[in-house]
Amino acid sequence: MSGHPCGCDPEENNYACARHRVDLDGVRIRLVPVRSSNIAAIGYDAGTQQLVVEFKGGSRYAYRGVPPETAAHLAAAPSVGGDFAREIRHAGYPFRRISA
Repeated sequence: MSGHPCGCDPEENNYACARHRVDLDGVRIRLVPVRSSNIAAIGYDAGTQQLVVEFKGGSRYAYRGVPPETAAHLAAAPSVGGDFAREIRHAGYPFRRISA
């Protein structure tokens, strides 16, 4: 059995702890770690078109109205931080801070 010390099991898609998920507006969004000097993890819900970004400092932000193609491109980007700045932050998607 592979699992994280927190009890989550990525192979079973069981991201039960708050470290690997966020509950946002009644929707549970799984956070996936990314390789970036600034961003720790991202998550996306296609139904609500909300992108969640967790920064290395621990703060989390939710961006509304992000199309699925944009979220998929960000998740696969060689430079997640650079693409985030261009495609999300500078695009002007409405956002809110959801944790410190």
